[in-house]
Amino acid sequence: MMIGLALVAALVAAAAATPTPASTAEYAPSPATTEWLYAHNWGGETLVADASNAIFTAANATLERRQNGQGGVFITEDINWGGANLHVLIPLDICVGVVGWQNRISSFGPDAGFRCFGYQSNACTPTTPAFGPVVSPGVSTLAELDQGGINWNDKINGFICSNV
Repeated sequence: MMIGLALVAALVAAAAATPTPASTAEYAPSPATTEWLYAHNWGGETLVADASNAIFTAANATLERRQNGQGGVFITEDINWGGANLHVLIPLDICVGVVGWQNRISSFGPDAGFRCFGYQSNACTPTTPAFGPVVSPGVSTLAELDQGGINWNDKINGFICSNV
């Protein structure tokens, strides 16, 4: 996971140094990732965070630039914040699909000042089951979260966050 954090630091530094929005080509997923996304009903309109913590954006989506130390979502593979983990920097009010982490998230915690909704779909559509809002410190054991009659352990494929 240290490689992922280094990549995030580089992206944050680049974002802080460049006042104009980056082109979507800079964030384009690889052809293999794109093929997988389309095979799983990705509509090309959501952001995707992969296991290395790189954030991709589709055409017409805008990635809100973050300064160092600003918000994200902390996810883990096991309950009680255990197992493999990842801190994903979040754009506001845009669906983030978690490639490589789909159906693996057991703990979910937005940073202070943010509230998030988790979705079973990586497209965060209103027709798919969702839970939330979740605020800091988050939910350490999604197996104990029962919203909408769903045990949310290992069911998250996307989320949307906004300021509290």
